[in-house]
Amino acid sequence: MFSRLILGLLFCTTVWAQPIKMVVPFSPGGQVDIITREAEKIVAQELRRTVMVEYRLGAGSSIGITSVARNKSTEVNLMFIDANALANVIISDSIAMSDFKFLGLLGSTSTALAVVKGSPYKNLKYWATVKRPINVGTNGVGSPHHYYTYSLGKSMNLPLEAIPYKGIAPALNDLMNGSIDAMWGSVATLLPFEQAGKIEFIANLSTRRLPLAPNMQTFTELGLPNAGASTHWMIVANSTADDATLAQIAELFRKLPNDHDLYTKTHILPEQGSAESILKLRIQQQREFAEIVKLTKTKQ
Repeated sequence: MFSRLILGLLFCTTVWAQPIKMVVPFSPGGQVDIITREAEKIVAQELRRTVMVEYRLGAGSSIGITSVARNKSTEVNLMFIDANALANVIISDSIAMSDFKFLGLLGSTSTALAVVKGSPYKNLKYWATVKRPINVGTNGVGSPHHYYTYSLGKSMNLPLEAIPYKGIAPALNDLMNGSIDAMWGSVATLLPFEQAGKIEFIANLSTRRLPLAPNMQTFTELGLPNAGASTHWMIVANSTADDATLAQIAELFRKLPNDHDLYTKTHILPEQGSAESILKLRIQQQREFAEIVKLTKTKQ
């Protein structure tokens, strides 16, 4: 009996001594990275645990996401990820929702379509006059931006071409030099460039106008409600991670006030709801988007 108690205490001590790993499956400087860095401060300060941020890039976020799903140890691997990216990888790879534990829903942000300041492409009516496919920058093949491009093309009955990039910097560079006509990006990430007078927003995918950019229209206001959807951010971990640690983390973020830096610096709008139910909806939508892509390519 005594030996079992000692072994149990040793196990708990070992688990508690393990660093908490936060996996970022996208390039540094993007929305996922910004959110993860803010979350890192919260966990390290409140739980007094060592937190390591690990960048696992490639394959449109698939490498990082699958690394968390396939970690079957008690080590805590966290991801602060949007439902669209997670749904896409679940559909594309041999992983399932059961490979993750869902710690909660952080809230939502919106993706916007942007063009160079003064570009005629700011007016969607101009797109119909262009005698070639419109080139739209995305954050990777199979990414939500990739699907949004074809979904928008279907809504407008126009041929749009999704151009994949690894990160926002090369996409912005090509937008500025005219290599692409428009690009997708999170509103929070693109807003500084809009404020600097370098780009203009066409519209965002939210169901309502955003507090950080109240003058920006939504695609619904433009008569294109099926162009895409808001991005919902959730906290997930590997399914075998230490339950006690995960419970502490889930409670920590559940109690965050709406004016916390995590929300004000990342422009996340706090929302109530189930991360699992939103993910299931996104999986269904991504499958529909995949069919749109197939039909579009068949017609071309």
